[in-house]
Amino acid sequence: MKKSKFLALVLVVAIMLMGAGYAFWMEDLKIYATVNTGELAFTFANAEFKNGGDYVIHGGPVANDYVSGEVSIAEDGALNIILNNLHPGSYALVKFDMKNIGTIPLKLTDFVFEGENANLDQIVVVADGEPLSLEEYFKTLEGISIDVDGSKTIELLLAVKKCATEENFEEKESFDFTVKGNVRQYNDDGSCEVTPDPEPEDPVKTGLKFVKTYECKGKDQGHNGKQWVEVKGRVYYTFSEGEDEFIENIDTGKIYKGKSWSKNYDGYKLEITYNNNGAISW
Repeated sequence: MKKSKFLALVLVVAIMLMGAGYAFWMEDLKIYATVNTGELAFTFANAEFKNGGDYVIHGGPVANDYVSGEVSIAEDGALNIILNNLHPGSYALVKFDMKNIGTIPLKLTDFVFEGENANLDQIVVVADGEPLSLEEYFKTLEGISIDVDGSKTIELLLAVKKCATEENFEEKESFDFTVKGNVRQYNDDGSCEVTPDPEPEDPVKTGLKFVKTYECKGKDQGHNGKQWVEVKGRVYYTFSEGEDEFIENIDTGKIYKGKSWSKNYDGYKLEITYNNNGAISW
């Protein structure tokens, strides 16, 4: 075979191989991912007023028709309690659920009470025969965990202290207050809380500063006329930090030699003296 034909054959084979190499199929692999975040949500539910009446210490509740009430859930999930005709020695029994309506377990952290503060101080929760303040009782619920779609039922026996008076328990036909619960996700140990920087302290007032702007010396008429000086200037408060605070402009009038002029400013005294040696000091 001639050399020219051999080279042509090699070239054709090379082109064929290149074409074959570029003929391999290629395809991108794509991955689509969807991430759904959880929801932390809590509410009071199934609230109702059970009964009311007189509470006898060491004897328990005795129901009657004098005390009535209404328990409802607000739009924000808070628990509203309205009690009618409460009086010293009476009680009201209410029932409600604390419900997890989110998608992750939660734990109760604390409760907030809103209402007539003076009256709230005279109401106790009777638990296992022992009277506890509202704050003390709800503190026993802190840390309780509730699973998803789970709930915890509470029966709350609210009693008015028997020795409450008109001075600390206002007479009203109706008495209402609101309970709000705060929750965290089940695995929140508080380690992610950010401690806010402390508020800067107000500068501490340390004294007075006087800036002289005018000085005039003179002598009364006569052979033995007394020498005097008149001083004008600006008075400032000084502080441990920050700028001085201007108070006022002053004019001492005549200060005779050996005498002083003075004025008090919020516990600090400014005294300007015309000394016998002719110097002025303050």
